[in-house]
Amino acid sequence: MYAVKSNNVLVLCVSVLISSTCPAVVVAMYNDYAVVHGHMGNKSNSKTLRLVHAVFRHGERTPADTYPLDPYTNSSWEPFGWGQLTNNGKRKQYELGKFIRKRYSGFLDVLYSSKKVTFRSTDVDRTKMSAQLVASAMYKPVGVQKWNKYLDWQPIPIHSEPLNDDRLLLVRIDCPKYHEERQKVMSSAEVVEELNTYSDLYGYLSNHTGLAIEDPDDVQSIYSTLKAEADYGVALPSWTSKVYPTKLAKVTSRSFILNAYNNEMKKLKGDFLRSVIKTNTGKQ
Repeated sequence: MYAVKSNNVLVLCVSVLISSTCPAVVVAMYNDYAVVHGHMGNKSNSKTLRLVHAVFRHGERTPADTYPLDPYTNSSWEPFGWGQLTNNGKRKQYELGKFIRKRYSGFLDVLYSSKKVTFRSTDVDRTKMSAQLVASAMYKPVGVQKWNKYLDWQPIPIHSEPLNDDRLLLVRIDCPKYHEERQKVMSSAEVVEELNTYSDLYGYLSNHTGLAIEDPDDVQSIYSTLKAEADYGVALPSWTSKVYPTKLAKVTSRSFILNAYNNEMKKLKGDFLRSVIKTNTGKQ
């Protein structure tokens, strides 16, 4: 078992990570080193746990976007609406909160305290709802915090910034230096050679979607729409069977890699989040 000394948790819900079998990335800070692990992780036998950062994606959602030849382009996805959490997405986020509570049961206080845990989300409905569900599962009201005998829930604040001002999670603030570096990468010989191998896929998707598919980001958009529709349970068009999910998932993963292709791009795009984690670690 690991020793427990100082209860500090920063829980971050983001909307830009591709779905994977691992619902959360946890950075656990012990007294002299950090351990990064996925869903299960390994407990330390001799170190003192001081700080935990949990970063996770929102739950399953309805489509947030569409394409001209999408048979569901006129769907309202009621009662949820476009880009909103589905019931299955809500259940999985609640289960994630239960997992975090169980995994760090000796570290987390039973009572919620704003001085010891912070929940931060992007300013998007599905991510804020996901953070609320995780928080609800982590901190059920007990003792003096039990305010309603009929409701096993208590309000916990979820912090966020307007999307255009968010420098921590979903970075949309324009950075000319980043765009310059990305252009260098996209025009480099090795990347151009790779992108040329996707030309047949681009043509196939353009013909069947009615969109001009020209790069991995365009493929990622189509993949995300099809995945959301499939998760919702509607039948996908027959043409998708040749490319979804395997071929589209491969190129989609490359779109994320290309957006953080080298150390300079990673620094420009994600250095603020890294610095926040590093600063919090230094305070322990």
